[in-house]
Amino acid sequence: MTSKKIVKTIYWTLALMPLLVALVLVWLLPETIPVHADSSWQITRYGSRFEIFLIPAAVLLILTVFKFFFDLLERGGATSKGSRLFYSLYLLAGAAFSTLGIIGEFLPVFILAKQGILIP
Repeated sequence: MTSKKIVKTIYWTLALMPLLVALVLVWLLPETIPVHADSSWQITRYGSRFEIFLIPAAVLLILTVFKFFFDLLERGGATSKGSRLFYSLYLLAGAAFSTLGIIGEFLPVFILAKQGILIP
């Protein structure tokens, strides 16, 4: 397997991580969860626990757009010089959005814990 294929495999694994976390987390959450809180952790909106899938969908959309952008740069010869930097930025983008997605999925858990409601 070439290093280019390894990088792309890691990228898509990172892109799918928020979806995998959501598939597990959705069954642990109550039917209605807080989906927004203000700066003092007061809940301002509740929603269905299935709204948690909006975050992985957004992450996948953003990383698919990034993939298209990186493919255009690659075809334009951007990887001929500094390919190590190029692929590092590629993976950094995947890791950053994946991490933000996973943190966003746990936000309802943090809000509920702040309100004194613990999830088993």
